[in-house]
Amino acid sequence: MIAKRHSLRPEHTPTVRLSSIRTTPTLTLSSSYLCWPQELFDAAVSHARKAVQLAPGAADILNQAGFILAPSGFPEEALILAQKSIALNPNHPAVYLGILGNACRLSGHIDEAIAAFEAYNARVPGFGLVDLVIAYREKGQAEKAEDAAKRLLDLGARGVVLTMGPDGSLLMTDRDRMRLPAHEVAVVDTSGCGDAYCAGFIRGLLLGWEPIECARLGNAAAALVAQGLGSDAGIRDLDDTLRFMRETPLRAA
Repeated sequence: MIAKRHSLRPEHTPTVRLSSIRTTPTLTLSSSYLCWPQELFDAAVSHARKAVQLAPGAADILNQAGFILAPSGFPEEALILAQKSIALNPNHPAVYLGILGNACRLSGHIDEAIAAFEAYNARVPGFGLVDLVIAYREKGQAEKAEDAAKRLLDLGARGVVLTMGPDGSLLMTDRDRMRLPAHEVAVVDTSGCGDAYCAGFIRGLLLGWEPIECARLGNAAAALVAQGLGSDAGIRDLDDTLRFMRETPLRAA
């Protein structure tokens, strides 16, 4: 199940692809939301509950339904489903604990949330195995980004990139530190910008570039996507993206 929440400017009403429940031998629920107005929250909740009705004994379905319900305004219901999924599958993957922790947190059961997240962290390999963390920092919290990046480095990550929307991005490694402003563009839709940034950064790595240059390519790819409606409207080939990167000014820091 993939569920992404993206912010769209209110004057735009995009076409949204919303897959229906697919009943397969494993009863997989697969839904993709490109934006989340209220009607899509309602649809997501309806689909999740229908999936639970179809497979009340399927641990994966219950857990993934909890994943949808918790941020949709039904954390207590999500908590019950997450607990049932763990009871149904004693050998559950670690992600079950993450979803349980989120449901506990959103329903106000803070001690239980902490216990679930601690259990999750105990089962997930440490950041010492991670070469690069690329994460999103909420708009308006750029001043906290450097502390967050340092914390991830202290946990063992070899490099950290934090994207911050209109505030640009931050790259930190043991050798490099750079704050990169966003490009000066007319933003239409930010759906897919984070994915585009990651794709640009990874393409740079595959070309053998230094992390700083990879961040610049990711920054340009994200800015191109932000100018079109939909998550892939602004995707360009490498040459066009490099040309955009050279010719388009950055926002004032």
